[in-house]
Amino acid sequence: RVALAFAATHPGRVTRLVMTSMGDHEDAARRTIVRSWLEVLERGGIEAMAWASLVDILGREFLAAHEAHVDAMIRATAQRNTVAGMRALLVSMMAYPSPELDAARVTAPTLLIGSPEDRLVSVASARRLADLIPGAKLSWVEGCGHTVPVERPEAWRSLVEGFVHR
Repeated sequence: RVALAFAATHPGRVTRLVMTSMGDHEDAARRTIVRSWLEVLERGGIEAMAWASLVDILGREFLAAHEAHVDAMIRATAQRNTVAGMRALLVSMMAYPSPELDAARVTAPTLLIGSPEDRLVSVASARRLADLIPGAKLSWVEGCGHTVPVERPEAWRSLVEGFVHR
């Protein structure tokens, strides 16, 4: 969201824009998911919130392949975050402004990368955002959830490098 706003506000400073797992607006499902994470954080702490969010951000294939490491992922999340920091993140996620006005002002060639299995950003929402940005290209990475660069780093990197170096 920050990169989109920067590209819209400073078009002369952005030669290419890549955004991952982003749609045109928040929908009720995304708002409810993020609100549920905040509620779990407030009632149960960071570890509980990390457990609750796991199936929303990671795809089934990634979870199946890394199930033995889930406990370590949860511990790492708890170690590198604070309740106050996570609360600030989640509250801000619920208050993000609509990207529609900024999207229409982007002049740089733009690549959007998404996953059809993303539970936070629907296919329709990603397509609508791509349609709002003049000439934007939308590419899909199959078999992952919301965290495309984490779950499918080679595919994500290939798309980004192919776009940036063309």
